Amino acid sequence: MRLGDRTISSLEVSTVVARAVIINANALAAAGVLYIAAFVDLPGIVANYNVRHAFETAGRGVYLDIGYLRELGPASLPALDWFIANGKSTRQAFAVLVRDELYAKLQDHQTDWHSWTWAGERLLASLPPPPPPAAPRMWKAP
Repeated sequence: MRLGDRTISSLEVSTVVARAVIINANALAAAGVLYIAAFVDLPGIVANYNVRHAFETAGRGVYLDIGYLRELGPASLPALDWFIANGKSTRQAFAVLVRDELYAKLQDHQTDWHSWTWAGERLLASLPPPPPPAAPRMWKAP
């Protein structure tokens, strides 16, 4: 094949075609990963993994970072519920506080039409409501 005053061999043509195929395949794979990631609850998966592999529940590994679960947002509520029910830790009370805070945040987001999401609605419907706060105990003066 001749291009101007330069001759192109069939090896060069096949190299150009191979590069184009590789670039297109990588672009298609990246688009596929991003498309799938749009429908998967990644924070929920991370929260479940961290809770199930924490020292308090598995008996080995690192201690559960409840503050990190708070940063993951309401998607970590099912994992926190499982931790509260099955964990063996002195930090259960803190986990309950974080769970109540995230539940209230989820409820607030779902009542505002600007922040309402279908996934949030499904999550809210699947969770039991938090128990009402205990009434403050009054003690009698001596």
